[in-house]
Amino acid sequence: MKCSACNMEIQSNSKFCNHCGAKIESQGKICPNEKCQRSGLPPEAVYCPDCGSIINKEPIEISETSVVRKQCKKNKKIYQPLKLILLFVFSASILTLIISHFNFSADAKLDNIEQTNENDRANWGIIRKLKDIKFVSCLSFSPDGKYLACADMENVKIYNCSTGGCLMTLVAGITDVNTVTYSPDGKFVASGSNEFIKVFNSTSGSCLHTIKIQNDNIESLAFTRDGEFLISGSFYGTIKLWNVSSGKLLRTIYNNSENFNNGGSRDVVNSISTSIDGHSFVSGHSNKRIKFWNISTGKSVRTISTNDYINTVSYSSDGKCIASGGRGRTIKIWDSKSGFELASLTGHTHAITAISYSPNGKYIISGDGDSGKSYSVKIWDTSTNTCVHSISCSGSVMSIACSPDSKYFACSYLSSPRTVELYELE
Repeated sequence: MKCSACNMEIQSNSKFCNHCGAKIESQGKICPNEKCQRSGLPPEAVYCPDCGSIINKEPIEISETSVVRKQCKKNKKIYQPLKLILLFVFSASILTLIISHFNFSADAKLDNIEQTNENDRANWGIIRKLKDIKFVSCLSFSPDGKYLACADMENVKIYNCSTGGCLMTLVAGITDVNTVTYSPDGKFVASGSNEFIKVFNSTSGSCLHTIKIQNDNIESLAFTRDGEFLISGSFYGTIKLWNVSSGKLLRTIYNNSENFNNGGSRDVVNSISTSIDGHSFVSGHSNKRIKFWNISTGKSVRTISTNDYINTVSYSSDGKCIASGGRGRTIKIWDSKSGFELASLTGHTHAITAISYSPNGKYIISGDGDSGKSYSVKIWDTSTNTCVHSISCSGSVMSIACSPDSKYFACSYLSSPRTVELYELE
């Protein structure tokens, strides 16, 4: 109801009008002071509705009648400490935001990358967005974490993480660049497309080798840990080992193309990950298999048959585990020595399109996509195999890469507009 004196809303059980201070004769009735005028009175309460005392303003002058009351001592005891508490909480919050901002600027040096608002950072864990992004199918951090290689449908672009700008563009004019990776020493960048494998000098951007691919599309690339060899996986089911220095083919490790050409099923090699020991690697296949290989001999060491079309695999930093994901929407953790299943991580609502272990081994970062809506990136604690954070995405997750220091990770999305976003991990 409204007070007739000042035309302001008052509670039905008030004893006094909290805007003009006029006494209300009985509960449920409006203020009887007809001569009370609001006269610029702020909307907040001025008078205590229980005792009529002034709370925080001087009493207003009312024509012919003034309503002046003594300040309620009880209210003073209550409201003054409350003000101090609210002021302290507000000041602490502002100080925390300032400190967190400058800590990030000093450690990560990503100040010039497009910054999202504070609500995004608090709710999503997002830190920055890279500029001028197109369709990015694959991401790879340089070993020192200063640069991020992005493979899109037209080019490979190297972004400087301290400025957010594009440092150089590689493979310009070649379409369908599906994969990109840095060498372990950071000297080379290798890309794979529907036509070529190319190896570049990461400093100058000059092309060192161009390898023509006959009737095949490169889907995955990985350097061996010593940087001497490059392993490629293809759409038509081949795995090949290349010499980085010469660009020559050393060995065809796996070849399913003949089986496919003769009417058999296609076996796409969607993902390759190398072990820290430098002697083995693992491949994820569309025929629902995960294969372990010896690099020196080129022989298959072990094969895991699953019930899932495998999109992505990742070795843990200590080489003891393999994480895999595919159309089954479940992440599987496997023992790399025995091939036994160790855990199943559920929670994704779409096919899992990207997985990456953090270099410190504490987390698995996974993303989903393909079709539908409500995509997500999830962060899993490897010690408990539980999801500790989930990020809603506007489009399918195409690729995930974790910085070498495990502080940040990057995600590329098939969204409109296309984006690559950096998130805080620790």
